[in-house]
Amino acid sequence: SSGINAEWPLRPGYKLYFEGNVTMTTFHDEIEIEDMEYDEDEEMYYYPCPCGDLFTISKEELENGEEIAKCPSCSLMIKVIYDKDDFLKLTAKSTAQAVEQTA
Repeated sequence: SSGINAEWPLRPGYKLYFEGNVTMTTFHDEIEIEDMEYDEDEEMYYYPCPCGDLFTISKEELENGEEIAKCPSCSLMIKVIYDKDDFLKLTAKSTAQAVEQTA
């Protein structure tokens, strides 16, 4: 296995296991999902990036627990602050309403 085993310094007998590369991510900012723009047709959330482009994250990524929105033009990233359970309830409710309106 490519993982790294390390002895925990404060508790003998405990081990930490890291799979693959361990990286530290630095976010440009942390943004509440309510502060982002949502495009219903594309099912994408957007937030302005300082470079002039937009941070993007899809509804599907958020439903899967992803919380990092990336800018396609620069290396900046933001952390999207949201409650996954509440988000899933909201998206399920809006999907049900959309189905009722088309019926």
